Amino acid sequence: MNYEIPSTLLYSKGHVWARVQNGAAVVGVTDYLQRELGTVINVEFSDSEVVERESPIAWLESVKAIIPVPSPIDCEVIEFNTRLVREPWLVNASPYDEGWIAKLRALDLEELEKLQRAQAYIELISALSRCERYRVF
Repeated sequence: MNYEIPSTLLYSKGHVWARVQNGAAVVGVTDYLQRELGTVINVEFSDSEVVERESPIAWLESVKAIIPVPSPIDCEVIEFNTRLVREPWLVNASPYDEGWIAKLRALDLEELEKLQRAQAYIELISALSRCERYRVF
């Protein structure tokens, strides 16, 4: 299976990507995670305005399971992609664009530097799924 892994993003070990802009991060789940999860049928967001790293910012429900989406950083939630409530399938169809989960403000900018680059994330998921193919773009 080919997974898309944009080289311009940062990645957490929890399979969450981050696009960093001016101390804020737009985050979502990776192509790897959305494919493992299967068709997303429901998205629920955390009620918390301040979230610690690895605590859930949202939950994704698929036909296979309900999973938490862990925050990649200690943060303040700026905005959720509420469109996903009506169109949860966007997580699958466009995980790096229209399927983003939240916009976060880092409480400590140094935490952003701890996230992985694309090559390190490829190594992580290749250990999880041997013999897979990846497309870095």
